[in-house]
Amino acid sequence: MYRKYKLEHLLESLTDNEPALEVCDYQPNPAKQAQLDQATEQIKLCLDVLPNEQKDIFLLREETGLSLPEIASLIDLPFETVKSRLRYALTKLRQCLAEYY
Repeated sequence: MYRKYKLEHLLESLTDNEPALEVCDYQPNPAKQAQLDQATEQIKLCLDVLPNEQKDIFLLREETGLSLPEIASLIDLPFETVKSRLRYALTKLRQCLAEYY
């Protein structure tokens, strides 16, 4: 019963001239922005500590969203090697960031 009402209400709001969702003006809080900048800087410092082999695989995974098999074929390494390097990179990043958090 509730779902049906919710669905009907949603459909009505979509057919009205009013927007279904309100768009808010997001202005970051200066304190939160400073905290975010510090965290970003710390992550960059931790990435610089990683060996290049681990850093490259981590960045391929996180920035491009490639799967591990795709990364393995892209850089011509066995899947298990890519998996191990990513695991080591994540472990080192956790250790490095644990000091910050």
